[in-house]
Amino acid sequence: MLDLLALLHSDTRLHNICHAFWTLCDRVRTSIQTQMRDRECLQEQKQEVLRFLRDLEQNRGSISVAEYKAATGGVTDMLSCLDEAAMRSAAPADPTPLVVCETVRTGQRGRPPIRINREFLGQALTMRGPVRLSRTLPCSARTIRRRAQEEGFLQRGAPVFTYTPNNNGTITRTYRSTTAHVSTLSDEQLDALVVSILHHFPNFGRRMIAGSLSARGHNVPRAHIIALYVLFHAFVDGHLCLVTGIRANNNNRGETVLRLFHDACTFISE
Repeated sequence: MLDLLALLHSDTRLHNICHAFWTLCDRVRTSIQTQMRDRECLQEQKQEVLRFLRDLEQNRGSISVAEYKAATGGVTDMLSCLDEAAMRSAAPADPTPLVVCETVRTGQRGRPPIRINREFLGQALTMRGPVRLSRTLPCSARTIRRRAQEEGFLQRGAPVFTYTPNNNGTITRTYRSTTAHVSTLSDEQLDALVVSILHHFPNFGRRMIAGSLSARGHNVPRAHIIALYVLFHAFVDGHLCLVTGIRANNNNRGETVLRLFHDACTFISE
């Protein structure tokens, strides 16, 4: 009976040692994979492995020689892996990343200039313009354009104003527009184009009409397109089903509608 109890006790102790060994293996594996840069946590895990080794030495008589050698070999491998992970965490950090945009403190008056890496700027301008680059860099599109001009990636445009001295001593200032020239269509020609556009696309609004005219090569001002419209505003008495005011206007401003409302009220009161 005593021999049977001793055998059962020995089997239970062996099962506990095996369970503790495999649990420790999982913990060591997780620590190496997730705590590579944390030397303190790796050192704590190493101390736990050493405690298991001491407990294994105390219970050496409960397991066979082959099982003892396999367990100590596994403990040695775990300690080696932990030491290697600790050495990797002690290695110097990765080199400093490339600084593509930085503020230069000169100690002089005014806002400090912003410097953009030349190689980065040249490569970035081949894929995006200054406006889109300003959404990712901590500076405005104008700053990016100036740095690109300084580095020779972009050419300066023609001056907006040119000054020409006259014989009488005065100076004539000429404005040079960068946009397309305003169309010279007459009112009749513009009306015919708008009628043709609305005939094919009756749901077009002002913006779509302007885009359609631009596609045909005509740069028509916004105010000129609005003047083509004839808008009808009306007020109806819901109780009497009576039209109290109706008027054709060339704009949709609030004061225009309010003026019609006041005139309609005056007409009804009379």
